Amino acid sequence: MTSPAIGMFLPMPAPGIGSAHNTAQAARQLEAYGFESAWQSDLLLGRYPTIAAGHVLAAAAAVTTRIKLGYAVQVPALHPLPWLAQELASAQYLSGGRILYGVTPGDGPFERWRGGLRDRAAWHALGIDYDDRAALTDRILDRLPGAVSGEPVSVDAPGKGEFTVGMPAEMPPLLIGGDGGDDAVFARVLRYGASWFPAVMAPSRLAAGAARLRELSDAAGVPMPAITVALPVSLGIAGPTAQQRELTARTIHELYGVPAGEAGQVMVLGSPEAAAERLAEYAEIGIERVVFSVSNEIWDEQFALIAEAARLAG
Repeated sequence: MTSPAIGMFLPMPAPGIGSAHNTAQAARQLEAYGFESAWQSDLLLGRYPTIAAGHVLAAAAAVTTRIKLGYAVQVPALHPLPWLAQELASAQYLSGGRILYGVTPGDGPFERWRGGLRDRAAWHALGIDYDDRAALTDRILDRLPGAVSGEPVSVDAPGKGEFTVGMPAEMPPLLIGGDGGDDAVFARVLRYGASWFPAVMAPSRLAAGAARLRELSDAAGVPMPAITVALPVSLGIAGPTAQQRELTARTIHELYGVPAGEAGQVMVLGSPEAAAERLAEYAEIGIERVVFSVSNEIWDEQFALIAEAARLAG
């Protein structure tokens, strides 16, 4: 049984919460620890101030050579196809092909966690109907791989011609976010040959989602998609008290919409040894990669503890 690869969210370079220097320093540190990937959310209006993911990942690419760099996540329906194709091709070029592209229609667990449901104001400002989000997402994903790779792609308006990306690149691996109880999410994963990318989900719900995805992939006669899960984590040598665990569970339930009976199992808490046990549980479920998010104020301390958990998990 292989332990999942471990990715980490980069600390958010926002006013009063880190800096651009922290982004570069954190990316170098993640690579030095041997983590598999570094990630950044791309929400126009999230729970916290954020910088556009493409810019953050470009900064990380400039100071690293090996670590993969991921969007966690972007909402394609909020962006014109030519812009998306140019951004992804440019990110692939600058990183030497290390990009991982996580997407969501704009209504899933990432939005509840990272605060993207506040992006509805952006939908209105752009003149895009929020109710069209699923259809818009599919229309973009249908054409995005060809556009990124330099194929001429027609624009939506009739008679307006075609566009071609000036610096084409290979389409990065696609990860599709969404809840485990929604077959529409799994249908999109299978349609595009993508990975499933859930977030803030208890192991029991992850296991049920993985089992359902296997059923659907077997029925379709295609390989079982890979699964990457994103989770909050807070490690310490002593571990949290019962009161701290209760407060964490209540926060995850109230803020992120996780069912009360599952909220206490979402966040990875305790010692590196406890985190290694959780990683073994994810391996049993069949999780390929776990992407952890830590508090901005103590990211360097948390990176060290999570690296120890990875070592213990083997």
